[in-house]
Amino acid sequence: MQEFRTILELIYFASGPLLLIVAGIGLWQLKIAKDTSRIQASRAALSLSAERCEHYHSHIIPLVNKLDKAVEKHNIKYYTLFEVKIEGKKIQITPNCDREVYLAELEKSNHVIAEICETLNAIEAFSVFFISRVADESIAYTSVGRTFCHTVRKYIADIVTVSDCGGHYDNLLKLFLLWNSRMQSEKLIRDKQKIENEIGKLEKRCIQPFGTE
Repeated sequence: MQEFRTILELIYFASGPLLLIVAGIGLWQLKIAKDTSRIQASRAALSLSAERCEHYHSHIIPLVNKLDKAVEKHNIKYYTLFEVKIEGKKIQITPNCDREVYLAELEKSNHVIAEICETLNAIEAFSVFFISRVADESIAYTSVGRTFCHTVRKYIADIVTVSDCGGHYDNLLKLFLLWNSRMQSEKLIRDKQKIENEIGKLEKRCIQPFGTE
């Protein structure tokens, strides 16, 4: 009986450390599971980003080229008639020509409606993956960010007009604002570095008056 009581006492005193060990193992396994899930999600996002960038190069850029050629073929100047001002998340476009020229070029732009719809719809579909966060936009930015922003800015008049009328191209505009802001930030950093380098080359010597050296 005494031996049985001793065994129970040992079990009782050992239960505390054992519970801590079990809890520690459980937390460790949970951390491993979370880390594994995070790594898998990251790999999936990277893989999807690479796939979408390849799609942009192989499918969307040819559409953009086709649209550019159609605009050139019909001598359409409509997309050059606007001043574009971007402040934060707001895009303001203002015609910089008289009404007659604007209406004449707007009429000519009807010749490329099919091409521009096909192109912008493809870019919108591309943008969804990154705005919804299922793909890594930072990876895509390094691959297609500049050509993406160039195309969107070039045809921003139609994009904003359609968006204001019904909310279409929301994902396209969100991605453009994100990447355009990043591009501007990078440009300012480069400009700052260039200015600092130029300042560093300037002579900073002062001529001291006699007797003050």
